[in-house]
Amino acid sequence: FALSAGGRDSYGAKVLRDGPLSVFTISARSTSRKFLMQSCARNVPTEEVVLVTGAAGFVGSHVATALKRRGAGVIGLDNVNDYYPRGLKRARIQKLKDVGVHTVVADLNDAATLRKILDICQVTSIIHLAAQAGVRYAVKNPAAYVHSNVAGFVTLLEAVAHTTPMPKVVFASSSSVYGLNTKVPFSESDITDSPASLYAATKKVGRVISAHVQSHPWNVAHGFAIFYGVRPVRATRHGVLFIRKQHHEGQADQDFQS
Repeated sequence: FALSAGGRDSYGAKVLRDGPLSVFTISARSTSRKFLMQSCARNVPTEEVVLVTGAAGFVGSHVATALKRRGAGVIGLDNVNDYYPRGLKRARIQKLKDVGVHTVVADLNDAATLRKILDICQVTSIIHLAAQAGVRYAVKNPAAYVHSNVAGFVTLLEAVAHTTPMPKVVFASSSSVYGLNTKVPFSESDITDSPASLYAATKKVGRVISAHVQSHPWNVAHGFAIFYGVRPVRATRHGVLFIRKQHHEGQADQDFQS
């Protein structure tokens, strides 16, 4: 798949101009199906086929690599936006390619591309890490946060709800949802009604949306992971894998405190 944002527009400029629900134009290369099939092939039959969104990110690239090395089928998705240097993201995509993970460069709001990935790869689990991050950037480009963190999440859940069998979904929230909370350490039982930034508000919306979907007739099962600041790569990566394993085994959600 190739990404075309039209002319020389950057991701931020396009969303700022066209609004939070604008979507990228995706064009499929003739060999795209081959790349997908190779990437989502499992080396260990008992492992799952996992879609990792935000695969070009720091956490996403490590999660995708760890899963592939365990023998899972792994496919990445990332829009490679310009929030921070694209060169760094492309370098991670290359490293993923070296271990056998193909990253589809596409926007999360492109439902057609999501549909193609889910159908061709027969995805069984999704680790949703894609998001517009950062607090200060929201002042400059607030639409990007609605586009990725709200509209993108809904697009993903809609695609999952219409997939048979439905993949399990684990998504990353943020400690920012606790906003002006003065109690330390934070706990999942804390009130999160006072976000201090648009970024925090959109991540809070993600949690609210997940609660709605959990009780929806579609019964889309998913959990959430919360990352509190910077942690060692190993601890963060294995935390996500632990939650994915819980859902695969049908265990109930657990609350984790920092």
